[in-house]
Amino acid sequence: MSIVKNLFYKQGELSLNIPKWSFLDEGIVVLTGESGGGKSTLLKVLCGLLPCPCLNWNFKGKNLAQFEPSCRGIGFCFQDLRLFPLMTARENILFAVKAKKLSVRDKKKDFEEVVESLGLANCLDLSIEKLSGGEKQRTALARTLIVSHSILFLDEPFSYLDSDNKNKARELVKKVTQRDKSPVLLVSHEKEELLAQQKFCLNQGQIHEMK
Repeated sequence: MSIVKNLFYKQGELSLNIPKWSFLDEGIVVLTGESGGGKSTLLKVLCGLLPCPCLNWNFKGKNLAQFEPSCRGIGFCFQDLRLFPLMTARENILFAVKAKKLSVRDKKKDFEEVVESLGLANCLDLSIEKLSGGEKQRTALARTLIVSHSILFLDEPFSYLDSDNKNKARELVKKVTQRDKSPVLLVSHEKEELLAQQKFCLNQGQIHEMK
């Protein structure tokens, strides 16, 4: 199990009060809750992007809270996507490969897999500003999934996708998770998320497991 302790964070009217939270360290864990309830903030705290001095996060024998954000091994697909506007879709996806100092040639098979699975072949050489909302979201997801991570954070990764693309994206996430044996913490408004091995709800700053 992945065990989070002392996750206390407050900013304005938003407050997270999570003394202890245990979730699976393999498979897909879904986190739901009302809009504006702090789900994205919770992920950013765990990543180290927001301060939480007392945080302790035991993940596979290591306290990740002691590491710098870049050293926590977390792949993050942000809700606001954070694509580079001056790059093409192809360049955005391959940025993750280069950032990890991996060979683009060695990742050719993985690149082709994410592109095919997410239906991005026809827009690879388009600039980000020319992509639709769904294409942008699939590009951001491809960038996250093309390389392996210790854990994946996916913040509303399917929200702009139609039914067909959503199903394909879900299958790719499931495949990558099984291949890498890495857990996924997936934020979703779809309470009946079919991918979930475990489900939680964030309500008024507190975590509750959903049976």
